[in-house]
Amino acid sequence: MENLRLIKPEQESSTILAYGREGQSLFIQFKSGIYEYLDVPDDVFFDFVNADSLGKYVADSIKGNYEYKSVKDRTPEYGC
Repeated sequence: MENLRLIKPEQESSTILAYGREGQSLFIQFKSGIYEYLDVPDDVFFDFVNADSLGKYVADSIKGNYEYKSVKDRTPEYGC
């Protein structure tokens, strides 16, 4: 797996676990589990990271716009 950038914002209902620029995979942890969103462009990722509310950004701009899969059986390999 390509190197992923680890990100852990504080006190959000959704937590960004990692983003891999090469594969444009965005891993997000919700209360229901960990999900990998596929083909998320860099600009969407950067807007997400800088959003006032991560949860609102996910609801408005990510959910329903990008294919995703549950990754509860595996953990992303974090690179530096």
